[in-house]
Amino acid sequence: MSDDDALIAELREAVADGALVTDRAREAARAAFTWRTIDEELMDLVHDSAATGELRVRGAETVRAFGFQARDLGLEVELDDGVLTGQVIPTGRCRLTAVGRDAEPFVIEVDDSGFFSLPFTLTGAVRFVVEVGEDRLSTSWVSF
Repeated sequence: MSDDDALIAELREAVADGALVTDRAREAARAAFTWRTIDEELMDLVHDSAATGELRVRGAETVRAFGFQARDLGLEVELDDGVLTGQVIPTGRCRLTAVGRDAEPFVIEVDDSGFFSLPFTLTGAVRFVVEVGEDRLSTSWVSF
């Protein structure tokens, strides 16, 4: 038997054994997977215009605003007529990602001013991830 044949036989055996994975091993794998973002700090929701009764209506659209805070970093976002605007505080370059449950994420390179604005089509539950240097902070899921 050639080395290639031996390797193929070994691979077949390894794949066949995959069907024998126990429920306990699957649960352990899932638990380990949840720890993949343990270094990602959660930003606290400190303001929600819907919760405070501050919703504003412009035409047919309702303006929705959120504020988040973690350590020395703040994120203010507002959705108005399909445009997401906001600011990362303190100002400076960073990357902001808007993640929807069933959509491709929006990635925004925030400039030195900390301000951003972009057309926004995500609906339902959304969360934001701010990356500043080596730090990665995420918000809880909010609904627009």
